[in-house]
Amino acid sequence: MCRKIGIMQNTMRTQKKLAKMRKIYMIGCWAHWGAREYPFSGKYTKIHGFEEPMVWTYNDGNGMYDRYILVPITSTTMGMVHSWSFDPEDAQQLADKLEEEDNY
Repeated sequence: MCRKIGIMQNTMRTQKKLAKMRKIYMIGCWAHWGAREYPFSGKYTKIHGFEEPMVWTYNDGNGMYDRYILVPITSTTMGMVHSWSFDPEDAQQLADKLEEEDNY
């Protein structure tokens, strides 16, 4: 399915706009469990029947571009996505708990 994505060039104005946006935290596993912060667009998209938050993520196109693109939060990584939260402490606590469970 082809979706129209948002694109913003990486400028000071864009960075200021992104800094003011509400943050959302994705809990996932890369080499270890952790939480990553993204600017939340305030929009959601339905993927496989589930609502996913749309976030802005940096994409440099392997040095060809300098921009931010609007994507579903699960499209920001090739790692395993567990969940997301608007509370940074809750996100980090969950990531820490998952990391601790993996170490047993």
